[in-house]
Amino acid sequence: MQTPSVRLRRAIINNDLAIVQRLLRRFPSLLTNTDFDHKSWTSLHYAAYYGHFEICLFLTQLGHDADEISLDSAGYTPLHLSALKNHEQTIHFLAQKFPRTIDRATASPEGYTPLILACEHGHDASVNILLDFGADINLSDLLGNRPIHFAVEYGHRKVIRTLVDRGADYRTPNHLGWTPSQVCFSVGVKSYLTSLTIEVERRHEERMQQKLVEKKRLAEQFVSSLPPRTDSMNPPVKKEPTPPPPPMSPPPPAKESTSTPALESSSSSPPSIPPPPPPTESPTENTQQEVITDTTESAEPTEPTQPSEPTELTEPATPPEPSSST
Repeated sequence: MQTPSVRLRRAIINNDLAIVQRLLRRFPSLLTNTDFDHKSWTSLHYAAYYGHFEICLFLTQLGHDADEISLDSAGYTPLHLSALKNHEQTIHFLAQKFPRTIDRATASPEGYTPLILACEHGHDASVNILLDFGADINLSDLLGNRPIHFAVEYGHRKVIRTLVDRGADYRTPNHLGWTPSQVCFSVGVKSYLTSLTIEVERRHEERMQQKLVEKKRLAEQFVSSLPPRTDSMNPPVKKEPTPPPPPMSPPPPAKESTSTPALESSSSSPPSIPPPPPPTESPTENTQQEVITDTTESAEPTEPTQPSEPTELTEPATPPEPSSST
């Protein structure tokens, strides 16, 4: 004869919701029903491991893990077991019901998170669900291995692509100095990872260019939407009175210029073409002109001038003597 505890556990494994409901109505103290003979699993651990979503929902409605998350002997939560077996519906329900268990690491020496377990076993659907609920894509275990280390180590290409597209760090090494490209399952997996990283970097540059163009377009649109400037909108700014300039010292006395008026006029006026030389005259004409000018000048009162050198004058011709016959 099986005990109610064993019957309840067997009904959960067989996904017999009717028997589970009848046993728990009759024995409500068997809600958790911890199995100390098998890693201290609770009723919710069994339901999550086998992916029985309806039983998980019924157990949580009755208050299973309402106060504290149940852990087995290795520190696994029901979400760890569901991610390990890739039960998508159960993972979605447990991640939504118990969000604090999404990034919870196991108490074992490895320190695995539900995301690491899903990447290690190549469950791409579970990886996407956990990332959608905010799982840390770069949270490592105790040795510094991140989810992408497990994905490339076991050669799960779909998971590798999902992690790289979601922004996983593929450059930082673990605590032993190994990068994801150095722990790849094969050369093909390594070349696949390299091609993905090149594609991601190219798309990142394109997104940056698009952001710059969009930013510039929004700035131009904002400037064009501004109203035109008017005096009422932009009142004149009162300027502070400028202090008077300091008194200037009197200019030094001007020095007397020793240059001739001709030179002063030449310096102030542009250079002119010199006049042609006067025509040459005979010596006799020069002497006659000098005599005439001397006589005219002596008649007019002029200012005293400096004595000039005497000029030789020609004697006037004597008149002819009268003849004796007259």
